[in-house]
Parts: sequence; structure tokens; C-alpha cells
Amino acid sequence: MIENGVYGYKSETPNAQVPPGYPLFMAAVYKLAGYTEHDPYPSIRYAQAVMSLATIAIAAYIANRLGGPIAALATSAAMAVYPPFIWANGAILTETLAAFLLLAYLALQLGALNKLTPGASMLAGAALGLAMLARSEFAVLLPCSYFLLWLIIKDTRSTAKLLLCAGLGTALALSPWVLRNVVTLHKPIIASTQVNPFAAGTYPNKNYDDGLVDRHGKTQMEVAKERLRIGFTQHTGTYVKWYTVGKLRAIYGRMFFGSGHSPMYLDFPFRQPFHVAIVLGGLALRRAAASQTSQLRMASRRLSGHDLGDAPGFRARVQIQLYGDADPHRAGRAAGRRAGRLGAEARSRRQRRGPREGGRRV
Repeated sequence: MIENGVYGYKSETPNAQVPPGYPLFMAAVYKLAGYTEHDPYPSIRYAQAVMSLATIAIAAYIANRLGGPIAALATSAAMAVYPPFIWANGAILTETLAAFLLLAYLALQLGALNKLTPGASMLAGAALGLAMLARSEFAVLLPCSYFLLWLIIKDTRSTAKLLLCAGLGTALALSPWVLRNVVTLHKPIIASTQVNPFAAGTYPNKNYDDGLVDRHGKTQMEVAKERLRIGFTQHTGTYVKWYTVGKLRAIYGRMFFGSGHSPMYLDFPFRQPFHVAIVLGGLALRRAAASQTSQLRMASRRLSGHDLGDAPGFRARVQIQLYGDADPHRAGRAAGRRAGRLGAEARSRRQRRGPREGGRRV
């Protein structure tokens, strides 16, 4: 790509087998490091170490908003010494960049759910688009975020408007890549054409030599679909177990260390007990946060009952505002200001519609 200007994964001709985020990051570091005279890999690892520190800072910010300073400190401490995060800094893989962009999106999305403004939603959507250029599977987070919002505020029109703005932001971030694919490959490819992760997930317990399907002369997608069809019809119990508890155990039951790199770094001592301790600690913090959430919900009810009981969707908006800030007093003041604005908007709408007469508007 640097020398010939051709973006193709394991090919000298253009393709879209993998999204361009990490290759573009590598290309930038290659150029800055002077790859013709110096090995660029150390520079990539240094850049990823700095990016990892920024990721910890963003995670601490999110934790502070949701759980307060103690949660932020615990999050920072756990991430700073968590072996997979340390290992990923030295790996020439998408993990570090993807984690940074994902946490940046989550921070902006949290702000968008608090502000409920088109601009904030569009900015969060653009951040998600950049994250998708590193790992396309993040796309599912956009509809999930606004479905959660709809469950809280029960306002279909407002939710749809914000989702549309977020989708527009995502589309703008992805547009250069999509246009490149249309012009070069004559296809509107949004993310990538690879299906390897999806296909790999169809092998229960990662047994890649089970011989369930003849792979000769078939694409990965064809093999994956055939494996799912045969697996769920002829080996139902095995596949149901794998796609429920099996994958959860494989993903979260132990730490991820990839395939390692050279020179191999020494393993973190007691890494599996440390991993279990972090998981259990997170559950304990979640339990403690539930108590604080109930107190914030009670505060939101008081605000909605005394300040603006007739504003449409106000109670839900106050709840979102409070949940997004670990300081109830500061959140309450912010919610009060927003309540006043929403109340003025509600009164203005009623005045425009005119007075009621006999239960009907005139």
C-alpha cells in the first residue's frame, strides 16, 4: 500500500478483505519511522503503548461518570496491570487501536444519551464509524444504544430522530471507505468481505478438524452456513450448548494471550486467579452501584413530581441525566435546568395548539 498505493490484504490487487483502520495506522507509523532505514515495529509498539494509556484514561472517565471516583480508580488499576492489555501493546494486531476507538465511542455515546441532542448523537455515531474501520463488529452497538434509550424514555419519535443523526455520523465516517470500494471494486462494501471470525465460530470447542463439512471448492461463507445447518439439525445439543454457555466460557473463562510474539514476554504470575478476581470484583461493584442507582431513581421521581410533572418524557430524561453523573447534587442541578427548558417547550407547544373546550382543542 505504501509503495504502490494498492490496498489489498495478502494480494497485489485491491480488495476489501479487512477494514482499513489498522493498516492505515501501520502505514502512518511506517512513514514516520522511516521504514526503509529503520524497523517500524518498535515504533508501532510505542504508539500502541501511548494509545493504551489514553484508553485507560477514557475508561476511568466513563467509570467516574457512572460509579464515581472509586470506580474510576479501580478501573484504572485493573486495566493498567491486566495482562492481555499489556500483551496487546506489543502485538501487531487490531486490539489496541480497536479498544481505544471503542472506549472513545462509548464515552461520546454516554454523553449523547445524557444530552439527547442531534449534534451529540451525530458525534457519537462518527466515533462508532471510526471504530468500525478497525473492527466492523462494533456496528451492532448503534441500534442497541438507542433501543436502550427508547426503553427508558418511551418516545419513539425522539429516539428515531437521534438514531437517524447517529447513523448519519456513522455514514459520514465510513463514506471514504465505501466510496473507495464502489469506485475500485464496483461494490458498496460497508465494512469488509472477510467472514473468517464468523466461520471460525461455527466450530464447537474450536475443533477445526471435526470433518463436519467438506470444505473443498467452497467459500468460507458457504462452509459456515452449511456447518450451521448440519450442526443445528444433526448435532443440536452440541451446537446449542456451544452458542450459549460454550462461547461464554471460551471468551470469558480465561485470559486472551493470542499467539504470542517474539521475543516472548514472561507470563504474569497467577494470571488466572487475577482474571477471576477482576470478574468477581466487577460483579461486586455492580451490586454496590445498584444501591446508588435506586437512590438516584428516587431523586428523579422527586424532581419529576415537584418541578415539572407535565413535561412529556421529563422523568425519563432526568433519570438518564442522573445515571450519567456520579454526583447526585450536580446531576440534580443539571436536570433542573433541563427541566425548565423542557417545561418552556411544553408550554409553548400547548399555546401554539390553542386552548381546550369540552375536551377538544379549538
